[in-house]
Amino acid sequence: KVDTGMVPKSNCESILIGAGNFVQRVLLPELRAINESVKEIISATGVNAYHLTKKYNIPILSSQLSDDSLIGIKRAYVATPHNTHYNYAMTLLRNHKDVWVEKPLCLTKSDLESIIGTAKSVKSKLFVGYNRRYSPIAKYLNKKLKQKKGAILIKMQVNAGKLPNNHWLLDSKIG
Repeated sequence: KVDTGMVPKSNCESILIGAGNFVQRVLLPELRAINESVKEIISATGVNAYHLTKKYNIPILSSQLSDDSLIGIKRAYVATPHNTHYNYAMTLLRNHKDVWVEKPLCLTKSDLESIIGTAKSVKSKLFVGYNRRYSPIAKYLNKKLKQKKGAILIKMQVNAGKLPNNHWLLDSKIG
């Protein structure tokens, strides 16, 4: 379950930027469950987004964020390629919108400092999602850790396998 930290309001509309697997399988079903009204999906590639607009009765499909996208909304959800998060977050914050961004928030320290400065200067809320917390192992560990009393020391090593040299996560400009 996605804890957005944002209290849903029946008269509050939002926009969704991105239409990938996480949006399809987790975010949109959770937004539906809390009665969040999504007025628009913005996606650079239209096929997934088109199907989502039909499935979730979302009235507007766009290929880019526009001034019209920001009219009448309180919040936006950003689940796009990593190298786009900073620009979307800054645009939305500067327009006084609450923003939920899938991790990572940005790719450089200077971008992070800029986002923090902007977030502090506006009255909008900024949230960074970390979807691994809902994986089966994370749920299991959370349940077990809640049963413990006192301090806990955890040492963890994860080997998810080697990524191919041309994988986008290894590209410092986008990953």
